[in-house]
Amino acid sequence: MAPRGLEPNRTELKPASEETEAPRQRSVTERRLRLQQARASPRIEGHQPSAEFLADMLALITGQIDAEEVQRRIIERAWKADRRAMNTTVER
Repeated sequence: MAPRGLEPNRTELKPASEETEAPRQRSVTERRLRLQQARASPRIEGHQPSAEFLADMLALITGQIDAEEVQRRIIERAWKADRRAMNTTVER
């Protein structure tokens, strides 16, 4: 038994309310704000996202596509860019 005053705080051991509740749907405004926050650091470092990426993000924010579809599209574009780069390298 812990000395008086050093007992563990039982409330700290409980999961946060966010962890116990079912995931809630975020509003378009909240999703747009989260995207802006996520893009801040790369923007500071000078990275400019492609028009396709921005279009995908808008579609995600408005619920037209889900995150899995965004991921699929990003991977597909990366593969295409790699193939173009390999073809350019081989031709030289």
